[in-house]
Amino acid sequence: MDDERLRTYLNDHLAGASSAVATLVRLAADRADDDLGVQLAQLRDEIRLDRDALREAVARLPGGESGWKRALGLAVSIGAWGRDLLPGARPTFAEELEALAIGVWGKRLLWGALARVAEHDDRFLDLDLESLSARAEAQEKELLRLRDEALSEAFLLPTDRPEGRTAEEVP
Repeated sequence: MDDERLRTYLNDHLAGASSAVATLVRLAADRADDDLGVQLAQLRDEIRLDRDALREAVARLPGGESGWKRALGLAVSIGAWGRDLLPGARPTFAEELEALAIGVWGKRLLWGALARVAEHDDRFLDLDLESLSARAEAQEKELLRLRDEALSEAFLLPTDRPEGRTAEEVP
C-alpha cells in the first residue's frame, strides 16, 4: 500500500470538500430567508459531516492532513468570494450548483476508491463507506434537482420535464 499516494489523494478531496462547504455557507446565507436556504444549509451540514469522515480517514495515515492543501482549499474559497465582487465574473446560481454536483460525484468516486482500499487495508474497515456513498448519491440528486430548477428560472423554461424525465436525465 502506497500511503503517501493515498494520503495525497485523500487530501486533494479534503481541499475540495472545504471549498464546497465554503460555497454552501455563502449560498445558504444568500438565501437564508427562504426554503432554498434551508435546503442549502442542510447540504452544507451533510458535507461537513462527510469532510469530517474524510479527515478521520486521512488521520489514519502517516503524516495525516496536509496543512498546505487545507490552506489551498481555503484560498480557493476566498478567491471564489472575491470573484463575486468583480462585475460579470460571478457564476450563476445554476453554475455553482453544477460545480457542487460535480464535486459530489467525485466524492462518490472517492468513497468507492476507499472501499477498494479497505478490502486490503484494515485501517479503513470500520468506516461506513456504504452509507457515505449513499448520502453522496442523494446529495448529487438533490443538487441536480436544484440546478434544474435554477436553469428553468434563469432561462425562463417551463418547469415540467419532457416525457417525465428526471433531473439527472435532462442536460
